Amino acid sequence: MIIDSKIKLKYNLQKPYFEFIQSYLDKTLMKYAQKNNYAYSSRIKNLDSICEKIETGRYSCWSEIDDFIACVLIIPNLDYEDSVIDFLEKSFNKILIRKKGNTYKSFDVFRFDSTRFIGTINSENEQKKSEIHSIRFEVQIRSAFEHAWSVTTHDLAYKSDVIDWSVLRFAAQLKASVEQLDMITLGAKDINKHITKSKCPEIEIKIEILNYLKNLFAENNIPEELKPKDFSRVVENVYNLVIPNLAKSKVEKRKCKLKEIFKKINNSIALFNRTSFPMSLSLFQIIFGILFKEDLISKNIVKKSSFYKSESFELIFNELSFDKITGFKI
Repeated sequence: MIIDSKIKLKYNLQKPYFEFIQSYLDKTLMKYAQKNNYAYSSRIKNLDSICEKIETGRYSCWSEIDDFIACVLIIPNLDYEDSVIDFLEKSFNKILIRKKGNTYKSFDVFRFDSTRFIGTINSENEQKKSEIHSIRFEVQIRSAFEHAWSVTTHDLAYKSDVIDWSVLRFAAQLKASVEQLDMITLGAKDINKHITKSKCPEIEIKIEILNYLKNLFAENNIPEELKPKDFSRVVENVYNLVIPNLAKSKVEKRKCKLKEIFKKINNSIALFNRTSFPMSLSLFQIIFGILFKEDLISKNIVKKSSFYKSESFELIFNELSFDKITGFKI
């Protein structure tokens, strides 16, 4: 591509500024992304891309170009967008925000439409603002589905040496699917009301276990400090322990067996509460120890799986045959 010498000179003079701003953004946004489990990337637009932007006629001068440095924050779904915008407004000097859906788009058109934050880095002293504080950058806020569409179709349909109706149509169809997925995700809490549920023994058992574990805390049978970060993972682990004793039973008999298991756990927890509760163990370690002590765990599971036997676990459940338990090693 032939590039005018004035544009090339201007770009090369500001390239060190671009690199500084990118480093500044990476330091701030990477930390924010890691804290919130978002994905993040950034890049400096190359000279060819800048020239192509100038030739669109959308910009009247160099300083209006708004994405010399382009960043992307990828959020789980659009519910998180407002909190990201709030963070960006507090962290940088906002020039403008192009919200998703604010640009004109016909109802039968499906194209890129992510929310974009345009800003500059802040100056600690307004009197000492330099050229670097006037260079604009862009932060795109994409849902995970939007990002997948963007990286899949960008080079295929929009940065290509050919123009192919079928490829562009395919990209638009994928974008339509992305919009549907984002809408479904946003309405996930309500949409389940419209899904016809079927019986599933596995889910029924897991719900029983979940309700039981939550009641242990609701009724103050177990200290609040032992509440797990995610109940779903503990439920899955407990389910894998008890399912061999329930799998072949009919529904009603399975529920009765499950209640018997819960009763034995309750009895052991009551004994703990009379002395001192083992605060050094996790909820799962306590339940595993009780189930193993009561011979409610299949021998095959004990042989095939590894369980973390901490010193506290071995001290509290000292009556167990630890040689039968495959221990996780650190």
